[in-house]
Amino acid sequence: VVDTSNSRIKVLTSNFDFSHHINNEHLEGRSVTGVCLGTSKDSLVTVNWRTKMVAEMSLEGKQIGAFTHKELIEPIAVAVNPDGDFVVADNGVGVLVFEPCGKLIRKIGKKGTEKGEFRDLFSVCVSQQGEIIV
Repeated sequence: VVDTSNSRIKVLTSNFDFSHHINNEHLEGRSVTGVCLGTSKDSLVTVNWRTKMVAEMSLEGKQIGAFTHKELIEPIAVAVNPDGDFVVADNGVGVLVFEPCGKLIRKIGKKGTEKGEFRDLFSVCVSQQGEIIV
């Protein structure tokens, strides 16, 4: 669970009891709004709306990688697709798909109220078949 106000991630047991905190430099600044498991389920991917950083860390909080991109305006949520690409919901531009190194692969939709546009994005997830759900 992202504990944004305290700049950390809370880990809960399967019974929803508190287990421990994960701390990392990319969680600082009280602005991480999205978290998901990495493709191999042994890492976490976060998105920070203030720094516009997408970061991957181990389940212990050790930094694996991070990137920003000029297309990121107000990133709010992140998911990982079956190919291992990072899918970012961004309230400034729509949905962006990145390689883990930060290379932009695809831009989906745009901000607006017409068909195919997004007014406000709150979350994103990806099905096992690779369908992006916002």
